[in-house]
Amino acid sequence: MAYALDSNILLRAVEKNSPDRPLALSAIKKLLERDERVVLFPQIIVEFWVVATRPTEARGGLGFSPEEAEQLLRELPALELCPESDRIFPEWERLVKVHRVRGTRAHDARIVAAMNVHEVSHILTFHSGDFQGLGGVTPVEPLVL
Repeated sequence: MAYALDSNILLRAVEKNSPDRPLALSAIKKLLERDERVVLFPQIIVEFWVVATRPTEARGGLGFSPEEAEQLLRELPALELCPESDRIFPEWERLVKVHRVRGTRAHDARIVAAMNVHEVSHILTFHSGDFQGLGGVTPVEPLVL
């Protein structure tokens, strides 16, 4: 199977004081030990960067400097980075129309579009509800692994 990592998994994995950190790290480790295909999308890295470098006083920010965020990304295990593709936008457009997506769910629909294009069936996430009903991908919470 192929698994995408959601940005919330990456963020919890690097947030030293997060009670979810051990769970996020353990889930990633289990997938890699099972030789699953584990991927990231550019959008996930962008979302990670936004929250990681947002000030701690601001909505969930972790307060890392850009240099620290870059270093944290470099320290990730060697995961496959799926490239942007001309096929992602049309798939996203199809998904938002078919599923009548509104508001911030459009971001999740874009992840699902990338998953569909790159044939990634599962997404490891702490927020499985974000991906329900968006086109046949399977959200998996870390506790399930």
